[in-house]
Amino acid sequence: MTKQERLKLLAELMAALTELQAITNKKMIPQAAQKLTAVLIKLGYATNAVDAPAKPLTMTTDVIEDDYSDNPNDENYRYADTGYIAGSHKERASSRIKDLAKEGLTVKTTDIDWEEIEADALIAEDVIKKANILGEIDYQALKDQGMKAGTAYLIQKVIASISPEPHWDMMHFIKNSISGRRLAGSNSTSLIAAVGYFDTISVADKKAVARKAYVNGINTLKSRLIENENIVSVRDLTQELSAIASEMGGHDVSALDESAYNKALDKVNEQKDIIETQSLEYENEYKKVEAQAIEDAEIRDSGIKFGFVEYVDGSFQISNRRDSYYARQSSMQKWIAAQHPNIEFNLRYAREVAPIVSNEDMNKYRECVKELELINTASKLAALSDPLSSLAWVSLGERFWNIAELSSAAFVKHGNLAIKGKYDDWDLTIKPDTASDDAGTTKKGKKKSTFELIVADNIERIGGDPVTINSTEDLKDAFGFRDIQSGTWVLKDKTSAKFHVANAAAAMMDLSDVVGIDPKSLAFGGRLALAIGARGSSGAMAHYEPVQRVINITKMKGGGSLGHEWFHAIDNILGEVLGADGATGSGKFLSKEPMIIMEKSSKLSIAFARLNEVMLIGNVKSPEIFTITQNDIDTATFNINERASNSLAKLIFESKDAVDALDIIDKRLGSSTRPKRRKNHTQWRKVAVAFHNQDKVGQDVILSTGSPTSQYYADAKKLDATRSKPYWSTTHEMAARAFQAFLEDSLKDQDRKNDYLSYGASNDLYSGGHKAYPSGDERKRINMAFKNLFEVIKHEKIFENTSANQAMMDAIFGTPSLFFDNEQLELNKLFAGEY
Repeated sequence: MTKQERLKLLAELMAALTELQAITNKKMIPQAAQKLTAVLIKLGYATNAVDAPAKPLTMTTDVIEDDYSDNPNDENYRYADTGYIAGSHKERASSRIKDLAKEGLTVKTTDIDWEEIEADALIAEDVIKKANILGEIDYQALKDQGMKAGTAYLIQKVIASISPEPHWDMMHFIKNSISGRRLAGSNSTSLIAAVGYFDTISVADKKAVARKAYVNGINTLKSRLIENENIVSVRDLTQELSAIASEMGGHDVSALDESAYNKALDKVNEQKDIIETQSLEYENEYKKVEAQAIEDAEIRDSGIKFGFVEYVDGSFQISNRRDSYYARQSSMQKWIAAQHPNIEFNLRYAREVAPIVSNEDMNKYRECVKELELINTASKLAALSDPLSSLAWVSLGERFWNIAELSSAAFVKHGNLAIKGKYDDWDLTIKPDTASDDAGTTKKGKKKSTFELIVADNIERIGGDPVTINSTEDLKDAFGFRDIQSGTWVLKDKTSAKFHVANAAAAMMDLSDVVGIDPKSLAFGGRLALAIGARGSSGAMAHYEPVQRVINITKMKGGGSLGHEWFHAIDNILGEVLGADGATGSGKFLSKEPMIIMEKSSKLSIAFARLNEVMLIGNVKSPEIFTITQNDIDTATFNINERASNSLAKLIFESKDAVDALDIIDKRLGSSTRPKRRKNHTQWRKVAVAFHNQDKVGQDVILSTGSPTSQYYADAKKLDATRSKPYWSTTHEMAARAFQAFLEDSLKDQDRKNDYLSYGASNDLYSGGHKAYPSGDERKRINMAFKNLFEVIKHEKIFENTSANQAMMDAIFGTPSLFFDNEQLELNKLFAGEY
């Protein structure tokens, strides 16, 4: 078939697809479907059911005679990609954002194809981040337009306070910000209304609207602070921040609610008028009687200075206390209550309403006020859900709220110092280029050595049924992968391709045996993809990509990692395919947050919770890292000596080592919850470690003195000692490594082995005291937790049921692509008129 003939058929196929999708009369569907099938047969994507009935794939040890070619240059190459792993329109939409970010441009809402981006929540989550949206800040331009250096320094602090990703939890804002607490106020009704309002919105919808608000918020903030030529001084900046804080709390009432609000306000005023009129009548009645009582008591003639009579116990008496408004009000209330015994008066003072109010009238008034407040609250809550209103500020995160509301003590301190001229130096904001030395060569920092898992030099498989897979297409069909994509080295090297395809097939079969899940269901019925050396950098380890739901096995370091990455996939995907609210996200793992799925599957939730518990909880002291500075040592030697007057200092001096000293300090100061005492506790611990490690200036000292945990978790934290942020001790990474141990132990119990599925899950293989895997009794308990977990999955048929729900799977993962990527590109060119 020539290229032109193929393009013509592809165009016919697109027309047939469009025709089928446009049909509203069900009777017309079979005819349109036949037309579509005819074109698919011509293209080779389907066979005529009469002439060549499809045959299911069989796995045998025999060499299968087939139509595949072993020549990498042929179209029917045995190990060619089965498809392109990525979203088409969604991928282009996300690439657009990342391209703008690379150019240093601020991304605007109009730059984003929201419909395509939000079609996959994980892609949306992956691209709507500060790093991609913010763009560069031109501080030199601010200097040129006359802004004060101190003001620019503070703006830098404001920009830094923006959360790396959108904040979506509105109840957290209401409970933890000044604006939010003001919205709820002391009125529990407002808080209840807020809870009820936001509970009706799913977490997925909250996150989606927060993403759009986040982009608006960043753009508006840059416009208000950076592109605003009126902001010159620190006071100009703080006034703008105060205005933003006011807007963040929501408007009093929206235009849509104005009519209802005015009606409710009229009711409040009407009821207040009734109360005030009635109160005035009661007050005039009392004043007449009071005047008579004053005359009868001859107060003026008796020389009493204030001329005050008070109603007490049924009669007026000359008061011994000083005359005051409140004293007279109290007397009046008592007299009115005695004269009108059938009316229950509100004895609580309510000066803003009226002096004398019956409970009945007051209750009516409060109901009217409550109605007014609810409308006001509803309007503010609506603003907190509007990406063009209050939510734009709220989505920027808690650190930003604190700065805008001037409740951040650190920012206020910086502001005061800036006003005093302490930051009148543009070098604090416009950093000199320190990337190169005087000779122009790039400087490189000292690279810390980090721990890595070992990989298998030779792949060995012992036991298990023989598996013969003759192509990537066979591998895809056998295990239900969405697609299989290979790197150039696989496509050009038949030996490497055959090695990885054959071993991946055998590993997947052994995985199926261990976990008890049907092979076809291991990839969620076509929604998990596999890449072989197609998505990693040189020397990279195998990895799982939660956005595209793909496992990547690398050429050099992929052997032995398939099981590890597969568990990452189910740990991340299961909550979403169960339809649990809030389970979607690249950082969402059930091993870390098992309660997310409680409503969907309580047994599975409990199984994951048990796994979490046995991995993390124990009675081993976790490691702590202390960095020793010269200042710490100077403080320690000055305060800690044999003549120290402080008893704690004396005990630290007498302790045998730093661990013993910390134990003494923790027993003496560790139980307090008061901030000042906790700070004192932390300082003493640091000084004690410095005292016992005076020869380690500038070094990190690791001590097993933290809170009790499992040995596995403690060992993992030690592996993270040289890292800037935790990796080995993150729960999902611990779960994946523990799953490796479970796989290897389960196979070993059957005298089996598969190094491609998992290799190296034994601490005995590592030198230097590094321990990456569970061991001993903990390992046995964790293995039992995994066994229970997969028993639940098997008993409830979670994989099979979720895979069978095609509509839900398509909604989550998208419909599998019909064309190879190069054919789709050819179609795009065809429709663009390039052919």
